[in-house]
Amino acid sequence: MPLKQCQHSMEGPAFVFASGGGSCFHATARCPALSDGQKIADEMGLRVHEINNVAMARAIEMGRERCSACFLPISRQ
Repeated sequence: MPLKQCQHSMEGPAFVFASGGGSCFHATARCPALSDGQKIADEMGLRVHEINNVAMARAIEMGRERCSACFLPISRQ
Protein backbone atom coordinates (compact mmCIF):
# COMPACT_ATOMS: atom_id res chain seq x y z
CA MET A 1 0.00 0.00 0.00
CA PRO A 2 1.43 3.42 -0.87
CA LEU A 3 2.60 5.31 2.21
CA LYS A 4 0.18 8.19 1.70
CA GLN A 5 -2.76 5.75 1.69
CA CYS A 6 -1.72 3.92 4.85
CA GLN A 7 -3.48 5.15 8.00
CA HIS A 8 -0.29 4.58 9.99
CA SER A 9 1.63 7.02 7.80
CA MET A 10 -0.46 9.91 9.13
CA GLU A 11 0.07 9.14 12.83
CA GLY A 12 2.17 11.81 14.45
CA PRO A 13 2.33 15.59 14.67
CA ALA A 14 0.34 17.79 12.30
CA PHE A 15 3.50 19.72 11.39
CA VAL A 16 7.05 18.48 10.90
CA PHE A 17 10.39 19.89 9.74
CA ALA A 18 12.06 19.35 6.38
CA SER A 19 14.72 21.03 4.30
CA GLY A 20 14.43 21.70 0.59
CA GLY A 21 16.65 18.69 -0.01
CA GLY A 22 16.89 15.35 1.71
CA SER A 23 14.51 12.44 1.88
CA CYS A 24 13.07 12.62 5.39
CA PHE A 25 10.92 14.77 7.60
CA HIS A 26 11.70 15.36 11.24
CA ALA A 27 9.79 15.83 14.50
CA THR A 28 12.08 18.68 15.56
CA ALA A 29 14.27 21.20 13.79
CA ARG A 30 16.99 20.23 16.27
CA CYS A 31 17.16 16.60 15.09
CA PRO A 32 20.81 15.45 15.01
CA ALA A 33 20.21 13.62 11.71
CA LEU A 34 18.88 16.81 10.11
CA SER A 35 21.86 18.79 11.42
CA ASP A 36 24.27 16.11 10.19
CA GLY A 37 22.68 16.14 6.74
CA GLN A 38 23.03 19.91 6.54
CA LYS A 39 26.66 19.69 7.62
CA ILE A 40 27.48 16.95 5.10
CA ALA A 41 25.86 18.94 2.27
CA ASP A 42 27.89 22.01 3.24
CA GLU A 43 31.15 20.01 3.40
CA MET A 44 30.44 18.56 -0.05
CA GLY A 45 29.90 22.04 -1.47
CA LEU A 46 26.20 21.39 -2.03
CA ARG A 47 23.44 23.87 -1.37
CA VAL A 48 22.28 23.89 2.24
CA HIS A 49 18.52 24.31 2.18
CA GLU A 50 16.49 26.21 4.72
CA ILE A 51 14.64 24.08 7.28
CA ASN A 52 10.90 24.63 7.02
CA ASN A 53 7.93 23.72 9.18
CA VAL A 54 5.46 21.91 6.90
CA ALA A 55 2.30 19.89 7.32
CA MET A 56 3.17 16.23 7.72
CA ALA A 57 0.64 15.36 5.00
CA ARG A 58 2.52 17.68 2.63
CA ALA A 59 5.89 16.15 3.56
CA ILE A 60 4.48 12.70 2.72
CA GLU A 61 3.07 13.99 -0.58
CA MET A 62 6.59 15.26 -1.38
CA GLY A 63 7.84 11.68 -1.01
CA ARG A 64 9.54 12.22 2.33
CA GLU A 65 9.76 9.48 4.94
CA ARG A 66 9.85 9.65 8.72
CA CYS A 67 13.30 10.24 10.19
CA SER A 68 14.28 7.10 12.10
CA ALA A 69 16.16 9.23 14.64
CA CYS A 70 13.05 11.35 15.45
CA PHE A 71 10.19 8.89 15.20
CA LEU A 72 9.85 5.58 16.97
CA PRO A 73 8.85 2.70 14.73
CA ILE A 74 5.08 2.38 14.37
CA SER A 75 3.69 -0.76 15.96
CA ARG A 76 2.01 -3.04 13.40
CA GLN A 77 -0.72 -4.82 15.36
